[in-house]
Amino acid sequence: MAQWTPRVNDDLNGRSVLVRLRDGTRIDVRGVHVEGRIISWLDRQTQQVQTIALDRVREVSFISRRRGALDGAIIGGTIGAPAGLLVSDSGPGAGDRAAAAGAGAVSVSLWTIPIGAIKGSRLVYRFE
Repeated sequence: MAQWTPRVNDDLNGRSVLVRLRDGTRIDVRGVHVEGRIISWLDRQTQQVQTIALDRVREVSFISRRRGALDGAIIGGTIGAPAGLLVSDSGPGAGDRAAAAGAGAVSVSLWTIPIGAIKGSRLVYRFE
């Protein structure tokens, strides 16, 4: 769960966002903006700007491809560095451990970064 800050308005500007109301209604919108206790957005179906009281909203969520790529890089580095060390220690003429760890991290990350970007990372802003 993330905190709502003025920067979030900038981050969500123009993005496809899912708004969940407290009554369970889900609305696919674009360009969410919060000011004070009011939230507004462009409804993707009607192309009309909608404005409601913020206390009617349970959460706002969206998929971040950039965050997904970062998650993929972290996973790739975490798996690849130890794998590189294992490979360098097991072969004939074991080489530089730091280079092996780096090579392992980079080679695994070449796979996990695009996978993470495709999958994305769901960011949720909840209003209590």
